[in-house]
Formats: sequence, structure tokens, C-alpha cells
Amino acid sequence: MQINRKQLILYAFILLAVIFLSSYKLDYYIYQPGGIYALNDVVEVENRFDSEGELHLVTVRGGQATPIYYLWAKIRPYYEIYDLEKIRPEGISQEEYMDTQLHIMESSQEAATVCSLPSCR
Repeated sequence: MQINRKQLILYAFILLAVIFLSSYKLDYYIYQPGGIYALNDVVEVENRFDSEGELHLVTVRGGQATPIYYLWAKIRPYYEIYDLEKIRPEGISQEEYMDTQLHIMESSQEAATVCSLPSCR
């Protein structure tokens, strides 16, 4: 099977369109449900009482929208679309924003560890 010039141009155009639609950053930020992780085997509590329920960590995932991601978020339930300026202040890059978010998460984990100590109660 030979590919003629018109087919080659069409395939190249389709490839460029897919690359553009999946990588061009829009001025929107999308939050979506993340994973759910069971913590029963991870968290150990001394002098605990048994319960019938389970403890889970629920996460939220966020990212800057691309055209495809934006359209996906429009049709999916529980996806929230925000103007980028409401999420990241002007002049802050995605990497700086993620670094800040990681710092906040680490601070939260440290606070949870301290508050789990008997002296905190």
C-alpha cells in the first residue's frame, strides 16, 4: 500500500491538530476527582477502638486546561472549570504553583502528625 501526497498531507495535518489540541494551554484550570486510597493498612493508632467503617484518603487533581481536556471537563460530572487567574496569581508559573501546593501538603502532613500525638489532645 502506497501513500500518495494528499494522504501524507492529510496525516500530517491530523497529527499536528492532535498535538495542538492536546498540548496548547488555555487560560482555564480544571479540578477533577482524584483517587481514593484505603488508609486502614497505612495508619496505625495506639489504644484505638475497632470500628465498622474504613478510613480513606480522597484526592483532587488539578491542571491547566488544553482544548481536549477542556471539552472533556465540559461533559464529565464533577469536573470544575475555573479561570486561570482565580487559581494562579499573574506571573506565577505552573511549576511554582505546584511547588507551593506541595509545600502546603507537607505542612498539612506535619500538622496532622503533631496533632495525632497524645500531648495535642
